[in-house]
Amino acid sequence: MAGDRHAFYAGLAASALPPKNFDPVGVAFVTASISMVNSFELLLASLPPEHPLKALYVREGNDAATFEPVINMLLRHGVRSGLKYASTGDVNRRGACRIRS
Repeated sequence: MAGDRHAFYAGLAASALPPKNFDPVGVAFVTASISMVNSFELLLASLPPEHPLKALYVREGNDAATFEPVINMLLRHGVRSGLKYASTGDVNRRGACRIRS
């Protein structure tokens, strides 16, 4: 268990990653600080609107005050899916761009 990473994550820890065999050896947990902003809030505040990578992390809503994290889409399904969702807002269209395993 670790703290102060400004995000919450859980996953499997392994001694090797693909293309080697993925053989989990334990569970990894990361927890956020209770007094600091999270990764999404940090990226939202620090990336300028015209930054070319902003769409990988943040989807802007119909009005200037609405934002949605896209980083989970990026991490789970890949760059193309994150960009497709950020541009369309249609979660069902991301599947066509998803990384195949």
